[in-house]
Amino acid sequence: MPKKGHTEAQRSKLLAKTKQRIRLEQQARTDKRVEELEFEALESLGRRLQLEHLELSGELECPETSTARQYTRYFSDSEEDLTDEQTSSSVTKSEIETPD
Repeated sequence: MPKKGHTEAQRSKLLAKTKQRIRLEQQARTDKRVEELEFEALESLGRRLQLEHLELSGELECPETSTARQYTRYFSDSEEDLTDEQTSSSVTKSEIETPD
């Protein structure tokens, strides 16, 4: 005797459950990725703040020194962070000495 198939109502209910499960799985993946991105952003901010604190406290005299690069390299995940941090925190001598 052949196996009976699902009724129209059962198929609709099964489809709705499958769609809901897929939505929940996708939302979980999205939430996880957002959390990872927030963590990466906070780590990067922490590294920049540590470098700025060292510069302001006088432990690093100039952001272009090799000490600053070594410090940034130690706390940095990529070379891109190094260039971003140096460009954002560097001030040229002409900007400082410009008369009013």
